[in-house]
Amino acid sequence: MLCASELRREHSLESGLKYLIVGAVGSATLLYGLAMIYGATGATDFDAIARALSGGDGGLATDPLTLTGIALCVVGLAFKASVAPFHQWTPDVYEGAPTPVTAFMAVATKVAALGVFLRFFDVALIGAQSSWGPALAALAAITILVGNVGALGQSSLKRMLAYSSVAQAGYMLAGVVVATQLGIRATVFYLAVYAFMNMASFAVIVARERETGLGDSIQAVAGLGRERPLLAWPMTISMLALAGIPATAGFTGKFYLIDAAVSGGYTWLGVVIVVGSMISLGYYLPVIAAMWMRKAPSAQPGADELLSPAITPPGGGQGLPALAGGSPELDEPARKLQPEVACVAILAGAATLFFGIVPQPLFDLVHHAGSALGGLFF
Repeated sequence: MLCASELRREHSLESGLKYLIVGAVGSATLLYGLAMIYGATGATDFDAIARALSGGDGGLATDPLTLTGIALCVVGLAFKASVAPFHQWTPDVYEGAPTPVTAFMAVATKVAALGVFLRFFDVALIGAQSSWGPALAALAAITILVGNVGALGQSSLKRMLAYSSVAQAGYMLAGVVVATQLGIRATVFYLAVYAFMNMASFAVIVARERETGLGDSIQAVAGLGRERPLLAWPMTISMLALAGIPATAGFTGKFYLIDAAVSGGYTWLGVVIVVGSMISLGYYLPVIAAMWMRKAPSAQPGADELLSPAITPPGGGQGLPALAGGSPELDEPARKLQPEVACVAILAGAATLFFGIVPQPLFDLVHHAGSALGGLFF
């Protein structure tokens, strides 16, 4: 509903429809998988499922009904977390939705989906890890490569960050695959810093959309270093952190994930993470270059309408309620920097840098998170 909340923009309505269809398919697939796991184990409680899969001679963990249910759950959650090859909806929905809604989806829903992945597979299905581990590792590798390669050459910042979120989901899956305390701690750590990194970048995009009228094009941030250095620095830190550059929280998080992958016997997956991070420099660095090395373009009111054609009601919307597109505020958007948005960008960027230099507070948090689930790990 939030994706389609801009009723005057065709792309927003298209985004909402796509998310509705894909979300319904993903939820139905997940539900079928959960039903099959219940049929195989006779339980819905995570601990009871884990005991059922680990008990006896372990035959239940390789039962066709159990494996089919796990496969359907993987597909359903992969839709939710934008894991390749179930990610096709992500770029279109991210680009078409209002940018604050896109920011919410990229941060909150991504963290929630990966959190469910972590809890369900590393707790309830831990007894069948030898069955789903290699398959999930293959999906993680495919996701990292597809996300990073797909982001290359994108001129829309929102589409670029959409493909980036696909790659980031692949990184975090590496921590789920190994099914160890180190793996869950690495994933929780990266989930926390991922929220800060993405929030900083999307807050800057929101600010520039409202200020320049250039939409989410990379041209909207050109010359930002001279014009708005307080926005350029959070965006720069965010791009460097997402790429995994040292002294940022993104580097610490990726290092943690690689350590978990190698310790869990998936050294090749750690190599894929490194390769994916190298590829990502090809689309993160151009954003930084545009901010600090290009001149700011002149404002072009109406450019966002050219990118996303509006749906104008008969009569131009005069006399209609705001919900039907009749509000004059929608026809004349404010072209000025909003301090609250800039504040969000600055705080998120500062947190990204702080936890890259002083990660110990987050280490303490994820240590407790791993210990809380430690009784069910190998």
